[in-house]
Amino acid sequence: MNKSKVANSIFLVIIFSLFFSNIIAIGYSNEVGITDGMYVKYIFDSSSRRSENLDPLPGTATYTKTSDEIIHVDWKWSPCESNCIGSYDVSTSTRIVSNFDGSSPSAWNGGHDLAWIFTDVSLNDQITIFNRMNSSDTVFTITGEANYGSMAVWQLEDDHESVVWYEKSKGFLVNGTFRYKTYWAKFEFEATNALGSAAVPGYNYIFLIGLLLVSAIVILKHKSIRK
Repeated sequence: MNKSKVANSIFLVIIFSLFFSNIIAIGYSNEVGITDGMYVKYIFDSSSRRSENLDPLPGTATYTKTSDEIIHVDWKWSPCESNCIGSYDVSTSTRIVSNFDGSSPSAWNGGHDLAWIFTDVSLNDQITIFNRMNSSDTVFTITGEANYGSMAVWQLEDDHESVVWYEKSKGFLVNGTFRYKTYWAKFEFEATNALGSAAVPGYNYIFLIGLLLVSAIVILKHKSIRK
């Protein structure tokens, strides 16, 4: 087999791999989005902190997969004088919070997590999210989409004039101001490790790489046999 035939064969293998990898990716479920070891850093502020002349708090939400059904979320604020969120478990199939441990209202238990939403959503969908300012679940509507830096985000709003943004490929909260009457709480995004492997969410890179390696071995063996 001459060099041109080898090059043509490799080219066809790449096209074949890309095609079938995309077909397999169609069935890939990216509903949960969040992954084990993911963290998101925020700056937190609220109307109560403003009234007490307290500075905004830097904090980090860290996600640990404890089972196929449960993600453990640990929010640490530094320093934390009062009204910290703490930690809790959240169901990957329902987004319902349980085992809440922190100084915020225990009403979080049984509520739908505000830190992330599912990613299989679209414009005008309604999503239940715990609004910590009135300590209850609230229905938010996806009202738009935008870019936050290099991130594509959904914009959601509720009837209390809350406006929150969630990253599309992983579903985590980017920026959000949760409101109820005159009270508000704001989360402002700083950094995350979530997007390094999410250039094309749901794309089956493992299958693609494996197929390329196997195909390359087959071509080389075929070449040696022809010799």
